Amino acid sequence: LIPTQPAPKVELIRIVATADNTTLVYDPPQPNAPASIAKAGQWVQIPDTAASFSVTANQPILVAQYMEGQEAGGGSGDPAMALAVAKEQFRDNYLFHAPTNYEYSYANIVAPTGVDVQVDGAPIGGFQPIGGTGFSVAFVTLSNAGDGNHVAKAAQPFGLTVYGYG
Repeated sequence: LIPTQPAPKVELIRIVATADNTTLVYDPPQPNAPASIAKAGQWVQIPDTAASFSVTANQPILVAQYMEGQEAGGGSGDPAMALAVAKEQFRDNYLFHAPTNYEYSYANIVAPTGVDVQVDGAPIGGFQPIGGTGFSVAFVTLSNAGDGNHVAKAAQPFGLTVYGYG
């Protein structure tokens, strides 16, 4: 599941095949997104997307998100990369750190639709469904007060991606 960030920034998504003849399925469908990768080690890209979507494959894949820098629009932020986390790796609680010297720090939370998630003891709202996956995404702006340590938890496993603009 690939959530985009809250600011109007586009990303480049790169999908790397680990086996020959890998087929790809997107939910919701992504315009002009490649449907297959011929050889192990080859990759395909979805450029300039701001969409949140799921990608599944008939073989294991690696999915990387590349945030474009401030010159690409959307205000501050240097180029950055994050690896997408498979839902099988989700946890029901996280202890994480977001440096307080960034201009803004964010947590993208992907959770089963309807599951209550808390960050630092506060319930998170604003979840948006991701196609027909049964998952939703919320974009949380983290506080720069304190030491930068945070806690996220829920009754069911969920995904968490943390990043900052500086």
